[in-house]
Amino acid sequence: MSSSTKKAIELRSRREASKLLSKLFKCSTEFNLPTPVKNNRTNIAEPRPVIENSDVSFAEPLMDTNDSTTENEIEYDVDYENGYEISFENETFSQKLCQWSIRNYISNNALNELLGILRENGINVPKDCRTLKKTPNDVIVRSMGNGFYSHYGFKDCLTDFLIANSTYASNLIEIDINIDGLPLCKSSTKQVWPILGNVPTYPEVFLIGVYEGYSKPENSNEYLSEFVEEFTDLINNGLHFKNRVFKVKLRTIIMDAPARAFVLGIKGHSGYFSCTRCTAKGEMHKNRVVFPSIDSDIRTNDSFRRRDQSEHHVRQENSIIENIDMDMIKQVPLDYMHLICLGVVKTLLKCWARVKGENYSLPSWNIAKISEKLLVLKTCVPSDFARKPRSIDDLERWKATEFRQFLLYSGPCVLKGIVSEERYTHFMNLSVATRILLDERTNHADKDFAQHLLVSFVNRISALYDKSLLSYNFHNLIHIGADAKEYGSLESVSAFRFENHLQKIKKEVKKSNNVCAQIYKRQVEKSLASSTTLKSKNPTFGSRQTCHESH
Repeated sequence: MSSSTKKAIELRSRREASKLLSKLFKCSTEFNLPTPVKNNRTNIAEPRPVIENSDVSFAEPLMDTNDSTTENEIEYDVDYENGYEISFENETFSQKLCQWSIRNYISNNALNELLGILRENGINVPKDCRTLKKTPNDVIVRSMGNGFYSHYGFKDCLTDFLIANSTYASNLIEIDINIDGLPLCKSSTKQVWPILGNVPTYPEVFLIGVYEGYSKPENSNEYLSEFVEEFTDLINNGLHFKNRVFKVKLRTIIMDAPARAFVLGIKGHSGYFSCTRCTAKGEMHKNRVVFPSIDSDIRTNDSFRRRDQSEHHVRQENSIIENIDMDMIKQVPLDYMHLICLGVVKTLLKCWARVKGENYSLPSWNIAKISEKLLVLKTCVPSDFARKPRSIDDLERWKATEFRQFLLYSGPCVLKGIVSEERYTHFMNLSVATRILLDERTNHADKDFAQHLLVSFVNRISALYDKSLLSYNFHNLIHIGADAKEYGSLESVSAFRFENHLQKIKKEVKKSNNVCAQIYKRQVEKSLASSTTLKSKNPTFGSRQTCHESH
């Protein structure tokens, strides 16, 4: 490498580090990093400017810089070109750098390179990113079937929540739990099954425990044992924090149909007795189990625990989740994100655009018209929406937010005059009903009206489309209104906030081995970065960092 190339690389590195410092300290003045020199610093008599509203100040000149400084003392640096001495409070700078790296998912290798650049330019930061972020050395990861499990801890999660929300006034903490699978990549079947929690109306989603393997956990009771044991203790004894005792209560467990069947130990969504809300027996139609009945007996918590309909359960012994004092029916709500957005709406769009030769199929020019209208709307969609409309050609790649947007906003516009008037009215029944059930301001009378629209929607499926559509998702439309009444709206018991957090967990995994340990360490780093405990070099969370099991 030529000397000119080396010089260019060095200058670029210095510019990037300078920009980072300016960003971290939120000041308009860009830092001029010093050029390393061998001679001692000399007294500079020129005046020193001050940057307001910044953690960086310009210090008085130093007469003798040979004295060593301790870790908690201020480290001084000099801009030799301008004659300024810059003082850094090491802990404040390190904490901001740590938070920046965690917030932007910076890899350890990249962060180590940055730390090296900063140290070369006289800034006192740790040599290794693990020291900067106080990464724990030991993580307990235990074997579980064909995979591994690591438990971060419910008490630690709630403690982190209370530290982050110091103004939390209530003595009751209600918790929503989410359990779902997350594939890590497309080239492998490796996946994780995290147990997530959230306090309703607060944005923070926290990780309680995580399983990794090439399939879902073999035994749900073993998978949930630590979670149930700790949660039961919290429910019975409360959470002690800063001379206060908080009562902990389970509000809901939010899951999609496969996870619900796995956790509760019941038949999957393709089973004859798979409905979690009623005792309806499905029937086979065109190689699919359908539920034409809408007036079957409703399940209750008592009937579920007594196993009154034994065909609904895959095992007669109790699921470990039943050890928690909860209503096994009402506190396991139907998630409209999977049921309606990714279920019903996606199926309807496929019927119109992908099925050929049926009376409800749309010709290619009408499909093109829908795509054209959606792309025209793309320029009009405000930033409030997570995604812009896409063409029907990308239907298989649409996300849940796109199906929701089509159902509530764009669909009523683009379908007008393209699908038949009868099917358009039928679609509007679903759209209006969903909008009502998503609005927490609507009263019970409005929700009863929405329920009536959904029952009418289900009843008309066979006449307007085909009986084979009356599968698990369409059938449960007649039950989902009860959850909106129970919890105020469907949005309050949806999985959207948890799905967003799953993608954050995926970003934290940098390599395919030791996934549980990686995720656990990231949780500890985030916890320490958001608190004032960065001084501790060997942080201990509960008692789970006392040994290490490699795998």
